[in-house]
Amino acid sequence: MNEAITLMGLSGLMRQAIKLIKGVRITQDDVSFTMAVFSVISWFKVSERYTLDGATGSYRRRDFRRGRHSGSLSVPAHDKVQLNVAWNDPFGGTGTDVFHMPNPDVLHVDSEMLVHGKSCKYRTVYKRQ
Repeated sequence: MNEAITLMGLSGLMRQAIKLIKGVRITQDDVSFTMAVFSVISWFKVSERYTLDGATGSYRRRDFRRGRHSGSLSVPAHDKVQLNVAWNDPFGGTGTDVFHMPNPDVLHVDSEMLVHGKSCKYRTVYKRQ
């Protein structure tokens, strides 16, 4: 995750908010997949709702900079959901987040991003409490 934070050129306050992420809430119904990330810092919340038909939507940038990112959902395997995102400058790039559960109480999010020709990969593990 630290490499991604550096790649995105994030400030000290944003770095701290990301390091203090305390969880993610995933919900799915017949038409959509919703991901909500929340931090100990109350103002840091990311919530995105993707349609299951793969349509591209527009969302607030995850780094809280001005502008938006586009994103869509795909299902690369029966037990995985993938978010595909792209955003413009500053620090324009693309990314993927693959969600999968190796067991009922653990969620893995495998992320990959490419920003100005540089890339990084990382895994975030969430455990149900």
